[in-house]
Amino acid sequence: MPLPIAHGLMGASVVAAFQSHGSLKRDWKFLLLGAFLGILPDFDFALSWLRVGGKTWHHHFTHSILFAFLAGLIAAAVINRFSFRNVMAYSLATLSHTVMDFLFTESRGVELLWPVSGKLFKFGLQPPFPYDWRPHPLSAKITDILELCLFELVVFTAILLMILWIKGRAHRMRRDQQKF
Repeated sequence: MPLPIAHGLMGASVVAAFQSHGSLKRDWKFLLLGAFLGILPDFDFALSWLRVGGKTWHHHFTHSILFAFLAGLIAAAVINRFSFRNVMAYSLATLSHTVMDFLFTESRGVELLWPVSGKLFKFGLQPPFPYDWRPHPLSAKITDILELCLFELVVFTAILLMILWIKGRAHRMRRDQQKF
């Protein structure tokens, strides 16, 4: 089960991949938006904590394809960058969360096809190293979580930096070609 670090960095990576240029200096606000959208589906925890409807909401409608599309549509409209490319970028940034949970969830699954179907789907891949979320002594749990956070930080930061580097290099090459 990926943590917010992986979800946020993957959402930012998706937005970075869709940007027409590769300048971190120019795009950091949009990368933050991508990170927020990558984490957004887990705000369903608030519905569970507030006991809305008396049920557990995690991995349900906020983890659907339709929710991701609507979140991308709203994000593009709110920041006044409404184009097909931006709606797709922000929708896919949100959907990256659902895909990661679908691939690695240890729960019953995610509600991909809401509102058409309430069925929960999961692929059930094992994470790169085992970790146990069942209750055990606090020190062991903290150690497991810190280890996983470090792993996600290294792997997903590397992915984001690689995308930014590739986009920046491609932008510089196009700029240099235009000079001739």
